[in-house]
Amino acid sequence: MIRDLSNLSRRGDKQQRLRAERLRNEFQDSVQRYTSLQKQMAEKIRRSYGYKSVYSAFNDDDGSSSTNEKTGLLEEDLKETFEQQQVLKNIEFEQALIEEREQRIQQIEEDILDVNDIFRSLGAMVHEQGEVINTIEANVDKTYGNVEGGRSQLVQAAEYQKKYRQKLCCLMVFIMVVGVILTIVVILSVKS
Repeated sequence: MIRDLSNLSRRGDKQQRLRAERLRNEFQDSVQRYTSLQKQMAEKIRRSYGYKSVYSAFNDDDGSSSTNEKTGLLEEDLKETFEQQQVLKNIEFEQALIEEREQRIQQIEEDILDVNDIFRSLGAMVHEQGEVINTIEANVDKTYGNVEGGRSQLVQAAEYQKKYRQKLCCLMVFIMVVGVILTIVVILSVKS
């Protein structure tokens, strides 16, 4: 997963790289927290099962037999009470372990949801940028069409201007010919 994020961060723009880097760092932090909590849990388990039971002190028998039944009953009651306390302590410890595991699982779940949100955001950004790219592409195509249309209109305008000059020249020649003819007719009519 970290490799995928590294590959993604190399391919994206600056903002995507920053987000991918942050996601990768958060994921690594989560893994480190999980590992440290696992080590702490293992240490607690070792410590809790490594202690010697206190009621073994009651088993120290110096070989003398007790003559009093009350003392024997009292010792048995003490042993039972101590055993019950040990069982309760073990249950409390196991309950604490279960709660701690549940908290870690919830933290991991939250981290996974954060990663999921980040990926959704990344997907939305990619989708939005895809739309922007499509819009840019459409604008470039439209601009190309407009430039081509403008070029063809310029060519047509140049042709019209050329034809206008030709017509103007023909009209000038025609006016000059008519003027020369009229001048000749006027000169001849004045001489006669």
